Formats: sequence, C-alpha cells, structure tokens
Amino acid sequence: MAGVRDTSIDVVRGLAVLIMLPANAAPLLAEPHPFAFRLASSFAAPLFVFLSGLMAGMSAGRGRRAGYLWQRALWVLCFAALVDVAIWRIVPFTTMDVLYLMAVAMLVLGALRRLPAWSLLALATLVFALTPLLQAWLGYSAAPLEIGLSGAIQMAPEQPVSVLQHWLVDGWFPLCPWLGFGLLGGAAGRARLARATPTGLPRAWSLGLSAALVAVGGGLWWSFPGAALTREGYSELFYPPAPGFLLVAAGAIGLLLEAASAWARGRAWAPLRALGEASLACYVGHLALLAYLLPVLFDALDGAAFAVVVLGLEGVVIGLGFALRPLRRALRSPPLPVRMLVGS
Repeated sequence: MAGVRDTSIDVVRGLAVLIMLPANAAPLLAEPHPFAFRLASSFAAPLFVFLSGLMAGMSAGRGRRAGYLWQRALWVLCFAALVDVAIWRIVPFTTMDVLYLMAVAMLVLGALRRLPAWSLLALATLVFALTPLLQAWLGYSAAPLEIGLSGAIQMAPEQPVSVLQHWLVDGWFPLCPWLGFGLLGGAAGRARLARATPTGLPRAWSLGLSAALVAVGGGLWWSFPGAALTREGYSELFYPPAPGFLLVAAGAIGLLLEAASAWARGRAWAPLRALGEASLACYVGHLALLAYLLPVLFDALDGAAFAVVVLGLEGVVIGLGFALRPLRRALRSPPLPVRMLVGS
C-alpha cells in the first residue's frame, strides 16, 4: 500500500495472525482441547476478515475504482485455490476457506463502494440475522465435504450436501455469517476516513458500544452456546457460529481497534507489526509448515509440548515478517500479486 502505513492496523492484523497460528495448529494438540484455548482461537478469523473489509472500505472511500478491488479479489481467489491445491491437496472452491471469503467480501465491497457506511452496517446486520435462519432451514453439517485431487473423499459430511450449502452456511467460513464481518469492516473503513478515528465513531461511543456488545453477546452466548463442534481437530467455538458469538466478536474487534490506536506504537509491538505488514505471506507460510512438516514431527501433544511447538512456529513466522521488510524496499514496481504477498 502506498503512503504511510497505519501502525495500529498492522498491529491488530499481526495479532490476528498470532492467534491464528495456534488455532490452525490445533490438530497437533491432544483432545479434548482446553476451553480457554478454544475461546481465544475463535477470535482470529473474525478479526482477520473484518480487517480485510476495513482496508477494502478505506480503499473505496479514497476514490479507488471498483476494478482495483476486484483485481485484488481475483488474486486472493488465486491464492485461495493455490492453498487448496498445493497445501491441502483438495479440489479448490469447495469447502469455503477464509481466503475465498475475503475475496468475495472484496468483490462485494467493490460493487457497493458508493454506499454510505450506515448502509454497509445494515447489510452486515442482515447477514448476521439471516445466519441462524439459514442454519435451521438448510441444516449444518458437522464436517464439510473435502475431495482430494485424485477424486477420493478426504472428509465426508454425515449426509450429502452441496458445495453451494458449504458456501452459504456450513463450509469452513461460509458467507453467512462471515461476510457480515467483511461488510462491518467496510462500514468501519468508510467511517474511519470521515472521522479519522479507529472505528469511525467518537471514542466514548466506540468504547461504550463495543463493551455493550461484548456484555450482551456474552450473556446470549452463555445461554445459547450452540453445538461448538470440533472439525478435524480444529476446535474454535464457531462451528456453527452462535448469535451471541457474533456480538461478542464484533464488540471485541472494536475494543482492540481502540486499544491499538492508543498504545501500539512502541518497539515492543514490532513483532506484531512485522506479521501484520506481510500477513498473506505469513498466513500461507505457516499453512505450508502445518501441512508438510509439523505433522511428521509431532502428534497428540500435551499442553506444554504444544506450547513449545507453537512458540517455535510463531518465531519462524515473525522472522519471515521481518525478512520481507528489506525485500519490500528492494522491489521497485513488483506485479500486484507479489505486492499483495509481501505486503508492499
């Protein structure tokens, strides 16, 4: 991105990656997973998707043409398909992983770039409201269908489901509710440009509303936690996402943005900034390690051993983030996919 980077956004995005690493390494941890681990792991994805929408909303608000966002979205789709084929070795465009979701959110925000922030907020609310209705109507599969490149079934749901259902409601990150976080981020990005505040709201309003969402959502989530399924060792509490979780996640994002805006400027935050600056490269890199190296070395780790392995993984990925800084400076006019990958 041209111009001066927003340090607070890089720090929050780096935090999302930092939380995502142990969440994605969860199959190495012996089950059952501790509740605190499952709870913490659940907030990486909404934060990651929200920030993608935030950047798209800010780009549109700065007068970028729709083609700019659509071009970036198509490259994200290419990266998503590459991850499926080269890392997970499954047929792409089937299980709706997070990069597919982010690409769709960018396409939607490009198409809706002229809508004001309140309209995007209303659409996000609609997506969230539709989610439990679609879950009740279509059902929610405990496991999404995964088809290997050879055509063999690698993961099978308990009953036949369509790819469309995975994209809508029960893939890894289906449009309902996850597109809502992208739209919410787009609304915040648009409002952020207008008010020059972390969420686009006055600080007191932002803190109060975010805290209220966490409090109300927490009570609702405690009362109606949902099935909280574990899928292939992944144990985030959003399989399926309960309404209370959606409220808590939205409120937690607001609080994190405010906190990062106030505090995230010292040297202590440098590792998170390095992760956030090159989040796509760090994301793809850690998936490759989790797919090809770590399962060969480790399995069914206890809590202490898992913590050591995750700390090592985080050290490697943070090192990758720092290593990409001189490369970004050396690259004069790299192609768009290279810029996206290294964080230029």
